[in-house]
Amino acid sequence: MALLTRSLRASALSLVLHSIALAAIGSFYLAFFSSMSDLLSEKSAMMQAFSPGMLKALGMEDLSQGANYAQAAFLGLLGLVLLVAACTGWAAAVSAGPEETGELELTLAHAVTRRQVILERTLALLLRVIVLGAVALATIAAFNQWGGLDIPWKNLPAGIVSWMGLGLLCATAGIAAGAWTGRRVAAIGTGVGVAVVGYLLNAVGSQSPDYDVLLGVSPYAWAFRHTPLANGWDGTGLALLYGVSAVMLVIALVGITVRDIGR
Repeated sequence: MALLTRSLRASALSLVLHSIALAAIGSFYLAFFSSMSDLLSEKSAMMQAFSPGMLKALGMEDLSQGANYAQAAFLGLLGLVLLVAACTGWAAAVSAGPEETGELELTLAHAVTRRQVILERTLALLLRVIVLGAVALATIAAFNQWGGLDIPWKNLPAGIVSWMGLGLLCATAGIAAGAWTGRRVAAIGTGVGVAVVGYLLNAVGSQSPDYDVLLGVSPYAWAFRHTPLANGWDGTGLALLYGVSAVMLVIALVGITVRDIGR
């Protein structure tokens, strides 16, 4: 597993910085909950200034509940932006970035298979996502204890695993694009595109029952539609997130195998 360990060492500083940023963002937003819960109630004048459809599209319904607030302000917004940024950057470093610099050809000259490159570096990425998930879990747990969020403790892992699944899906989509094109920009663009399109589909699909079909194809909705921090595990959403991620990994393995490297 030399490629895995080398990948982890090379990304150690990046992982530390992303972890610190994630904890800081979560702490900043979650710390305000206890003092703003009344203002964030659906009956408050501030929230009534928004249309119900807009609040639903943004995931801001009844933010006076700790679970809804933590999802809307942290996991579903800036925490997700940071996760996607980290995952897409790491995904581009699996094969696309090294191929552009010529490093991949040198690696493959040392009795290393193409599939081994994808699998070990993807496993390293998964381990980094797990670390970020642990940081997010610890941050929410801290403010659940002292910040008045009142989220059921048993639901915290459900919310974090859903959040991680969305980041992992963006990452594996980027890995697949990079494996087929050998271009870093394609890997990053595809990963970010999955996140952005998923968010837009969720926003539009939340506007009316007529558009519910869009929620069925939105990765963002797979992760957050059932508010896992409030309602617990969503088996269907998790199966879609992690199942499609597995499919993306298979696509990446096929792409790296059938294509001429460096062309």
